[in-house]
Amino acid sequence: MTAQHTPTAKAFLSAAELKQATQGQWLNSIAPPEDALYSLNTDTRTIQQNDAFLALYGERFDGHAFLPQAFESGATLAIAEPGRLQAQTYPQPVLLVSQTVQAYLDIARFYRRKRAAQSIANADSTFKAESPLKVIALTGSSGKTTLKGMLLAAFSSVLHTQASLKNHNNEIGVSQTLLSLNPDTQLLIVEMGMRGLGQIDQLTRAAEPDVAIVLNVGPAHIGLLGSINAIAQAKCEIFNGLDPECGIAILNGDDAPLMQTFDQHPFAQTAPKHHILAFRHADIETKAFSATETKIKVQGTWLSVPLPGEHMVANLLAVATVAQALNIPLKAIAPGLASFTPEEGRGEVCRTSAYPGLRVINDAYNANPASMRAALQAALLHHDAAVHGRLVLVLSAMNELGEHSQSYHAALGQWLAEQSEPSALITVGEEAKWLAEAAAHATFPVIWVPTVEQIPDKLRQLGLLAPNQPATLYLKGSRSFKLEALTHYLEANPDVVSA
Repeated sequence: MTAQHTPTAKAFLSAAELKQATQGQWLNSIAPPEDALYSLNTDTRTIQQNDAFLALYGERFDGHAFLPQAFESGATLAIAEPGRLQAQTYPQPVLLVSQTVQAYLDIARFYRRKRAAQSIANADSTFKAESPLKVIALTGSSGKTTLKGMLLAAFSSVLHTQASLKNHNNEIGVSQTLLSLNPDTQLLIVEMGMRGLGQIDQLTRAAEPDVAIVLNVGPAHIGLLGSINAIAQAKCEIFNGLDPECGIAILNGDDAPLMQTFDQHPFAQTAPKHHILAFRHADIETKAFSATETKIKVQGTWLSVPLPGEHMVANLLAVATVAQALNIPLKAIAPGLASFTPEEGRGEVCRTSAYPGLRVINDAYNANPASMRAALQAALLHHDAAVHGRLVLVLSAMNELGEHSQSYHAALGQWLAEQSEPSALITVGEEAKWLAEAAAHATFPVIWVPTVEQIPDKLRQLGLLAPNQPATLYLKGSRSFKLEALTHYLEANPDVVSA
């Protein structure tokens, strides 16, 4: 079994390579030796001797203002935009580029190609393919981070596998992931997110994946993009980075908007048909669910993941399809997949010493209408009241729905009102008021609060939690609400709900 790898390597590139990758020019024609080696750093607080400082910027900061500090801290080169420089002379060379964020991606792509060439030169017989380094890029409206973790767990059983950390799925995170490739990595899994059209295109052209996956298309970010079709178009940009002759596209064949959009994509028009793999529920021979596991049988092999819910089936099918694309037997990856552990905030079960009987399911990393409904279906279906007591749902508002927000929150509330469980529903945030209003006719108590800090008082008023009685709090919502703070609050205030 191969040890699972995380991004720890430090990329070193020469001055000549940095210039070549970015097509930059030296300020005042002052250049360092071409063979001088540098490691990129974007944070002056962690600058080390001989680092190259990349001056990134955003709405609330501009790294260009910190060039003097970077040089004082030991940086011996900077990469910057000419229009943002605050001086025309610096103590060390400055490589001028048109845009530093794009330069980060360009350097990352250059390093990815360099590592691929090195992997070919150092190839062994473990991974029988044209290049021993394979890159998998994945995206989706929901479940992509969980899928990334499942792929990492599954393929670490047979290959030196590495994946982007946490949710490092934007221009900065993808660049960091590519630049942290370990020398012996055979499989790199890169998650890609987006906030609008053109963003995944940037990411996939930097990563140049061998395999690209779209897990699903849903209403996440519909407030920014306006329609499901526009979201599908943005997600399908991930195929722009595939080589049309040898790249492999993997899609959820049951997702009609996704498949309709993909059919118009240039890759679908030009790639060999056997390089387009669509997984479908019809591929499943049988499936099984429990409160702690989802299992499917495909190609005569059982694959399982220690997470409940019908929405895990597509993830399992995607893993199986990646194995097919890489010519790896399903039996080889099944043990690793079964050992998968979700990241913080993605279905993790938490306990508090103050309330020994209380089980808190923290699924509050993020939420959109599709992921919220799927997760709640699983939570309601598999809750065992005899073992885990009463179930209290704590749901925050869903962000980035724009003009569609009221209809999506109301639809979720109407659906919840028709369920026999939970024991109570607490919604948090201004837009979640629509959810509570739509669920008001439910047979269980429905309460709306504007902030997380007000939840403990409501729990006390309801009398739903007591130190020695079993109970379950299920937390789900958009990341900005930080519902996980409720667990920490209960730990620090043991009498808050039992006084």
